[in-house]
Amino acid sequence: MVFPKILLVLVILPYLYCESLDDDGFHNINTSIQLISRFSQNQIHGSILFSQHSLIDDIILISVSLNNFGDSLQWSWQIKEFPVDYTILADRCSDKNLGNKLLNFDDTFGELTLENHTRLQFSISKSILELTGPLGIWYRSLLLKDNAGNTICSTIMAKDDSELRVAEAKFQTRFFGSIYIVWVGISRSLMDAVIFTNLEDRKSLKTELTTNNWKIFSTDVLESILDKSKLNCDALQILYDPESNGLGDLGGRLGPVQIGKKSLIRDTNLATFDIEYDSRALYMVLFDSERADNILDCAQINLKKSITLKGFVNETKIKLELTLWQKSKFEVTNVYTKADSIQNDITLRLHEMPSIPKTYKTSSNINNSCLGIGKIFNPTGKLFPAEAGRLTHDKYAIGDLSGKYNYDSSSWDTYLPLFGSYSVIHRSLVININNEILTCTTLIPFTGPNSQTKVAYLTSEAIFRYPLVGRIVFRQPIDIGATETVIIVESLVHADGTTLKDSDDHRWSINIQPPGKDFYNWMDRCKSAGPIYDPHKVVKNNMTFSCSKSLKYCSVGDLSSRLNSLSIAGNKLNAIGVSRHMFVDEYMSLFGINSIIGKSLVIYGDHGPEARGDRLACSKIEKVWHRKAVVKDWYSDTEINSVSGKIELFQLSEYDPVDFEINLQGVQGGYDYYVYSNSVDGGLDLPCESSNLYEIWDPWNNKEIGGLRYGDWSLRFGSIHGARTVSAIGNDTHAQLFGQLVFLGRSVMIHGMPSKKRLVCSTIERGYAPSEAREIRAMASFHNPNGFLYGYIRMTQLVYNDGSKSDTVIEINLHYPGLYNKNMTKNHKWAIYVNPVGIDATVKDHGTRCTAAGYIWNPYYTQLADPLNVKLYEDECGPDQPLRCYVGDISGRLGNIDVGSHSMVFSDPNLPLEGDISAIGRSIIVFSKNGYEKLGCANIEYDKDIIKYVNVRKTTKYETTHFFEAVRNAMGVPDWMITVDSRKTKILHNGACIQYLVHFKGALANELESDFSKLLAIGHLPAQTLKISGYYPTNVKLKIPYQGCPVYNKKLASSISSAGMRITGFFLVITASFTLNIFLYG
Repeated sequence: MVFPKILLVLVILPYLYCESLDDDGFHNINTSIQLISRFSQNQIHGSILFSQHSLIDDIILISVSLNNFGDSLQWSWQIKEFPVDYTILADRCSDKNLGNKLLNFDDTFGELTLENHTRLQFSISKSILELTGPLGIWYRSLLLKDNAGNTICSTIMAKDDSELRVAEAKFQTRFFGSIYIVWVGISRSLMDAVIFTNLEDRKSLKTELTTNNWKIFSTDVLESILDKSKLNCDALQILYDPESNGLGDLGGRLGPVQIGKKSLIRDTNLATFDIEYDSRALYMVLFDSERADNILDCAQINLKKSITLKGFVNETKIKLELTLWQKSKFEVTNVYTKADSIQNDITLRLHEMPSIPKTYKTSSNINNSCLGIGKIFNPTGKLFPAEAGRLTHDKYAIGDLSGKYNYDSSSWDTYLPLFGSYSVIHRSLVININNEILTCTTLIPFTGPNSQTKVAYLTSEAIFRYPLVGRIVFRQPIDIGATETVIIVESLVHADGTTLKDSDDHRWSINIQPPGKDFYNWMDRCKSAGPIYDPHKVVKNNMTFSCSKSLKYCSVGDLSSRLNSLSIAGNKLNAIGVSRHMFVDEYMSLFGINSIIGKSLVIYGDHGPEARGDRLACSKIEKVWHRKAVVKDWYSDTEINSVSGKIELFQLSEYDPVDFEINLQGVQGGYDYYVYSNSVDGGLDLPCESSNLYEIWDPWNNKEIGGLRYGDWSLRFGSIHGARTVSAIGNDTHAQLFGQLVFLGRSVMIHGMPSKKRLVCSTIERGYAPSEAREIRAMASFHNPNGFLYGYIRMTQLVYNDGSKSDTVIEINLHYPGLYNKNMTKNHKWAIYVNPVGIDATVKDHGTRCTAAGYIWNPYYTQLADPLNVKLYEDECGPDQPLRCYVGDISGRLGNIDVGSHSMVFSDPNLPLEGDISAIGRSIIVFSKNGYEKLGCANIEYDKDIIKYVNVRKTTKYETTHFFEAVRNAMGVPDWMITVDSRKTKILHNGACIQYLVHFKGALANELESDFSKLLAIGHLPAQTLKISGYYPTNVKLKIPYQGCPVYNKKLASSISSAGMRITGFFLVITASFTLNIFLYG
């Protein structure tokens, strides 16, 4: 029987594999199982395929397809115990990493002679080599070694069309390391399953090996998610055994687990093992080797999903989509490129960091498209650009994609990890043309290589304000399993005025407690932060001596030992180059019981004053909440408004694109839609006019250079083109809902045909759930008749349930006093001062005007050591470093304002409206144009908004404007404190009455609503509602010739005409039809 089989192999083999000789191009449809090893190391590039043929079930076919770019021809080849860990960049093929030799192919086939374009074929009996099963080679490694000792290695993986699942139990307490459970299948049928263990005894670090019993336990289905997250190992009581066959008793089925030595165990019984339960959690439990019932340690088993990263480029010269996909850390990364047009002089590279988000406006001479991306990602320190000629992946910088495989539509990379501390997640894909940066985009995770669904991030931040300023961001993808945390050190700058020099080697750590007010103390600074966060008791177990960048037996909070130290720039010009860094950490988490959110981040200064201690600065780590904007309340300049529906914008953080969803109905006649600079004033008869909304928002002045305007949503999201309904979903990588250039507080206008025709408009408002946050509103009202400015400054901010705050949106509407005063001046500075003002706001002398305000508000003691150095302050404070400005110096970080012109909208990332540090109760000062003389001032107070429906009796020649003018004069309030929603105005009782929806705003909204009702009830007030310090009006008309309208009564309908019949005193008791009274305090 042997001879016929050998003859069959010799005859059929060449025909079966005629298509398998291309580089990694194995396409044989007659093979049932295929395993592959891919190499690109030490000048050997290609793959080796292991196949079990469906017609010859006991013969394994081996096809070698390798290119040799070097001089070494003879290579030994052998099967090793363990898979290759592709997160290891140096010495990954050592015996320490790959284990012992299991099978030496030299004994069977001899050494491989490798030349360029080597194609070899071998066959071996299944009794000697099995692909899967108890003696299978799947998920072991193949090692090649030349006579000089150079090695190359690769995991023996299933082909790309296979399905792979990986689960990890990560131990960090008594034991250190992981237990991986890996399944592989084709067409949803299991082929094989292995358990790969790599554990060390963290407490004793014994040199001898120990064996411990191990089991899988389950939590109770009735336990809450919070209970599961706080679970103690001793509380685990339920053995995981869903089919009563002892599946979870690993020690009983497989024998004890080895501690201090790697092992790989094949266990096909795990086919029934499913860890994706919503109702319970599974734990890997390790027992004492001497006391069988004593639990030493446990770790939750989490599904470790594959990682897919994508980068999108949509430019005039190139449209490209790059997809990176790695199934597990033990397999190579697949690379897919889709491009509409690629020029020969365009190259693709990965750089160290994401670009600085466009949250502020930069000067025209600065290219802000790819700021802060760092150098090409090259942790191995390879020569860049690489030497000319054909090289393998290990000879290139990790980020040199074009160097490694040019523009192949489909490729793979052995040195492009998506897992581990050298992962390229969240780094920049940079497009270069003639070695100049054309554009860049951030690599963000998706749910799969063929999916367009992004994986969401949980984001937290630590903001430093004294004695240095800056921000450190922590980001961890949601729903990829127990995965890495990205740390972005945006910028750190000395800000107290003591030094202008850069400083290095600053230790940093996560500490247990949030900091108190001792963050600015001169003695024992930041002591309130407590000790370094150490949930796994590394310090208690005297293991700190084993903490390093390689061993990593570290406290979770010991970042400088595990990652690297920090640098602090002496000025903001050096901040990007000196202090900006990015790390990927495998040991901290933003989720669960060991979450770092709510703790403190401490930066150390080991060379400071002894009394201060070694802690330089500290800040609380707070969650960054997503931002949402909604456009839904539509206004029209005509009585006809058929538009309904809404536009929603959503952004997780400034590093993510803005997702949009458009659902509009009744937009027939519409063509284009744009974002305009200002919000809609619903009280105007023509709310959509340009005098109100100003112009299409274009903060970058792109129109002047022929670019796409920031507010041109038609070109970004697609035009309406006369459709009756519009539905669209997508994202915008240029828009922002964070920082200074947000859409919030502005408006959307739908244009018709011709293009100047304005159909409808709506304000872009915040969207939030009341269960997550509440909105704080404040207003500085300039309404003193003896003052020098007239108008208001409104501010709104979200305060989340955990105390964190959103950016503050500011609306400014100021002009000079006088109904017909049309003067307009520009370039006014404005600031918040520490105290409120009084009658001094109306003093004519500039030197004494607004003196009660005191001095500019500086709660974080910015530049405290050198407060008189104005030049230093002006050089450092700006939109690009708003934290370096005094909190009260709004113009320093946002820019100056105009008086007498259109309304203006700003967004301030550093203006709190609630808490121990709040702008409310202070004063805001506007200075003269191009100068520092105080022009006008007003106090910042809470801005309430009370809504009420009222019915008013129409008189002869009744006009709405005349009615509200009389009411405001009698109550002594400006028009912005009592407004009306023009959309809700209705004619009642056959024209006899008119109904309004009235808004009462400001700190006195309650009193305004009460006096308004009294005014309609009795026709007059005893005194004006709004009392102004130092102003005593004369000849005030406290009476109005208007009255409330009674509730409609059919018996009286005939006696009520539309002309003006007087209502008897009996009906004056009922003067306002109150249907809604909502108090909005934020």
